[in-house]
Amino acid sequence: MPEGVEAAALGLRFLLAFVFVSAAIPKLLDHDGFVRVVAAYRILPRRRVVSAAAIIPRVELGIGGALLLGVAARAAAAVATLLLLVFAAAIAINLRRGRNIECGCLGSVSEPISWFLVARDLLLAGAAAFCAVASRPSLAVDSVWSADGAISAGDAAALAITAIGVAVAESLVVEAIRATRLASNAPPRSRS
Repeated sequence: MPEGVEAAALGLRFLLAFVFVSAAIPKLLDHDGFVRVVAAYRILPRRRVVSAAAIIPRVELGIGGALLLGVAARAAAAVATLLLLVFAAAIAINLRRGRNIECGCLGSVSEPISWFLVARDLLLAGAAAFCAVASRPSLAVDSVWSADGAISAGDAAALAITAIGVAVAESLVVEAIRATRLASNAPPRSRS
């Protein structure tokens, strides 16, 4: 496979990893809020809403982790493709119903559903499908070890730097969400 295609797959893999981990963390931090978001879509039977709200962010986190580390990256990308298509369909169904609800993309802190979000999810699904069919991308844990089980110093350093970078980025996202929640719950300042 051409080097440019493999580089594109690697870049998209890391982008998708960031998107999925960023989407999962707020949902895990505010489970009750995400239950309300899932219920608002009115697609699942009521008895399935709580379990879906528990499963979705865990699947997103698993996809993000697998894509980041390159563990079964093709399978993770395939699951990501299906999940993104389901999200796009759920948003489109509710838009066709004329409903104005929060998308739930980042848990209970999100934006109203729109056709832009449908297009974004379809575009991300296309990127995930590309990653699923592209040749084994570089910097994948399941491909960097040599036949004797050793890992090159360069690949190990690249994986470590990437993992640290994503962990820092995720911390910033979580802190930004917490700060937004604190600011929205703070009493209004009195003008003196």
